[in-house]
Amino acid sequence: MNDQGTKTIETERLIIRKFTMDDAEGMYNNWTTDPETCKRLSWDVHKSVDETKELISKWIANYEKPYYYNWIVELKETKEVIGNINVANCHPQYKTA
Repeated sequence: MNDQGTKTIETERLIIRKFTMDDAEGMYNNWTTDPETCKRLSWDVHKSVDETKELISKWIANYEKPYYYNWIVELKETKEVIGNINVANCHPQYKTA
């Protein structure tokens, strides 16, 4: 695989792109506070938007790595953020035989 990092992808309805700090409020309102959603994620329910901002800032710092893949999913029409996608363990140092 030729690692290129997180690149923007657009469809007719969606923009799939890198996170920005401006996404914190929407992420907090739409899924980091939902107990059902967080059961399947690597973090606990966020108790404040500051927790979401802290998580996003860590993710943003990783964008300099060409093997880091983490996108936010935004509805093109409304600009609402509705989810995220990431790819884990895609760098050779993490691959297993």
